[in-house]
Amino acid sequence: MKRFRKILFLAEGADKAVLHRALNIANEIGADLTIMDVVKPITFEPADPDSMNTLRDLKGLMLQRRRDELQKLHEAAADKRHAVKVAIEVRQGDISIEVLKAVTEERHDLVIKTQTGKIGRIQRIFGSTDLKLLRRCPCPIWIIKPTRRRHFARILAAVDPDPFDPASSALNRLILDLAFSLARMEKSELHVVHAWNLVEEAALQDGQIPQRDLDKLNEEMEAAHRHQVEALLKHYPSQDHVMHLVWGRAEKAIPDLARELSIDLIVMGTVARTGITGIFIGNTAEKILNNVDCSVLTVKPAGFKPPEVR
Repeated sequence: MKRFRKILFLAEGADKAVLHRALNIANEIGADLTIMDVVKPITFEPADPDSMNTLRDLKGLMLQRRRDELQKLHEAAADKRHAVKVAIEVRQGDISIEVLKAVTEERHDLVIKTQTGKIGRIQRIFGSTDLKLLRRCPCPIWIIKPTRRRHFARILAAVDPDPFDPASSALNRLILDLAFSLARMEKSELHVVHAWNLVEEAALQDGQIPQRDLDKLNEEMEAAHRHQVEALLKHYPSQDHVMHLVWGRAEKAIPDLARELSIDLIVMGTVARTGITGIFIGNTAEKILNNVDCSVLTVKPAGFKPPEVR
């Protein structure tokens, strides 16, 4: 976690408990923290010069009022042990675009925000701003679900090793580095999961291939996946985590395991390949994110190319 030096905390929908957690994190790792919000611009342009001046004054008052609100939020969330350099910034415009501009211009290396979506059977857990940032932001995004708990009791790191893709290895190591560091910092129980399957389940049931042969192939493939995950984990203390090798499609198996273990935070990647322009999140990753009910910390590979921000 000490790799993060400049944290951007997005105040949209945040309460003092989530900001307090962000301040704790910044204090623990020695990072600076910017508390930022974005207000909708007033696009009306009056023809009368006096009205133009009035509108300019109104815009300035609106921005200052929001700065004052953020300052009060900071004062309510901070405590005496925090020694964090804090800045407050208010911008006008589209919230996701302004966050991306801030990350690029000010070189923030972590964005923290509150989960803003609604939880329900047909409602997305993550709001539209969350998904836009998850798809486009080049730095890690940490979306925190509001909770009364003071720490994350259980963390789940989702890895997907591919021996033929060096970028995948680097991304998995980053996921594990962050998960192990957070687990130590939060004194959390750490679980590591990899979901695998051979082919679609329906293809295994048409009877054209003997079940005995399929079982043998599945056993060999499971052993190969286990070896790949164990190779990733050999650099980390074995007593500090529990490994889960689960059969099935990742978009179902990982959320199911997260619910079974009552996971508080999932650390995972959102793009599997380098050189991908960040217009969309990986299909599997987005399905996972829309089927979990916990905080998530998402990371991208080193070669991720964010879209041009205008």
